Amino acid sequence: IDGGKTWQDSGIFRELKKSTLYRIIARVKADGSNPAGPASEPLYVRTYPLDGEGTSIPAAVLAGHILPVPDAGTEGGPASDGDEERIRALRSLYGKDAVIAIGHFDPERLDEAMRTDAETADALLNAIRKTEYDVLVPDDVVPGSPGGALCLVLQDEGLPVAAANVYYDGSDGIHEAGENVFMPWAVCEIMIEGAVRRIGILSLVNRGDEPKAEGGYLYAHPENEDPSPAGEAARWIAEMQEGGCEFIIVCMYPAGEAETDAEGEEILTPAEKLVRACEGIALLIVPGNAEEEPAESVLKDPAGREVHVLRDMGETAEQRILFSVDASGGLLYRIPEGDSE
Repeated sequence: IDGGKTWQDSGIFRELKKSTLYRIIARVKADGSNPAGPASEPLYVRTYPLDGEGTSIPAAVLAGHILPVPDAGTEGGPASDGDEERIRALRSLYGKDAVIAIGHFDPERLDEAMRTDAETADALLNAIRKTEYDVLVPDDVVPGSPGGALCLVLQDEGLPVAAANVYYDGSDGIHEAGENVFMPWAVCEIMIEGAVRRIGILSLVNRGDEPKAEGGYLYAHPENEDPSPAGEAARWIAEMQEGGCEFIIVCMYPAGEAETDAEGEEILTPAEKLVRACEGIALLIVPGNAEEEPAESVLKDPAGREVHVLRDMGETAEQRILFSVDASGGLLYRIPEGDSE
């Protein structure tokens, strides 16, 4: 149950965590004359929830770095994006349409990995395709850089790269100023109690509150009076809600730096500033390896509604969201505390 580090004779496992996905493997035990047999194919099981959580429909949200495994394409096996097996296991447990797969990637690092050789590049691209992400979220988009070019290549390959606040500035004579370079947001449709509900995923590149144009790109819409990530988020969230999205996930990379508020009294992180200035966010995904990120797992928006924060620690993370429907048909959701990996 721990990846083969320890083995036991019994098929009964104790002291397991609630609502947790476990990967179980088995083998024939070694004896005095024979070595242990090979490990079986893994069996994926999830422990039962507690406190009545099982009455709602779960969806798994994943945020992880898309990077090759060690020794990609060599003795370690073919290149992989690292998430494929985990997401496949979750989909087998919940059903494909109940799992929202969000792939975060560093374009420069991914480009470097793909430049190893043609075989590795093809294997990585195929692994990303096979994982069937609902949306791919870049860490940043730098025009003219190898990583920036790779984002365009991935988009041309039909992969769902999203960056809502990356626009053309109109200088190329082909695209109008304010035209999106990538799709701004994605939508997933989940069947909940016999009806299809729309879950929206918004991707933001954090270039600060007053982002500068660079290399033919703008990082705020030219007609937006508030060019900050919060201003851009508000603009797109309104469109997402008009499009029927009832639960909105916002992904914001990179972390950025904490700054004092308008009164100069309180130091706020970009995540805190975003939530305090913008309504409509249910779940915020941000980098989790920076000191600037909020210590709280729950923040409050201007209307006093809770916004849950999932920190991307550079590997696959899972957050269960429990959906149900009220008497009038409205979508209800609950994000259990301490129920992420």
